[in-house]
Amino acid sequence: MKLLIIRPIISEREDHLEEAIFHSFIAPDTQVTARRIAWGSSSIECEYDAAMNVPDIVRLAVEGEKEGFDGAIVNCFVDPGLEAVREAVSIPVVGAGSSAVQMAMSVGKRAAIKTSAGTTSTFHNGVDYATNGKKIPQYAIEDGYIFAA
Repeated sequence: MKLLIIRPIISEREDHLEEAIFHSFIAPDTQVTARRIAWGSSSIECEYDAAMNVPDIVRLAVEGEKEGFDGAIVNCFVDPGLEAVREAVSIPVVGAGSSAVQMAMSVGKRAAIKTSAGTTSTFHNGVDYATNGKKIPQYAIEDGYIFAA
């Protein structure tokens, strides 16, 4: 199996370092390739950041499908462009954020999220999707203070 890890931010961190993180969690016969976007924001803190990065996220997924990848992960808790990527390709695509929330909800009845991106509707939509609309506490950090969202 070939798995594409889409890094949806601009970063100088080498892709092989990201791949190494996944190697401890995957089957030995799974090939993992990480790729970061070439243009956009270095962090997704608001809707503008997400909107700037989504075109390149979709491009990476489309290229990955053409290269024979069996699936992809949008590796950001906000899941930027997840639905757009799913519309653009026929391979399975999961978001790191919605997957994490689904996992948390499967092992317990209570969960909370502490994030610096708590004000983006993309973030809230992902949480609503992952929890089937069940509201869970969300906390945003602003100027060193934690606020319930």
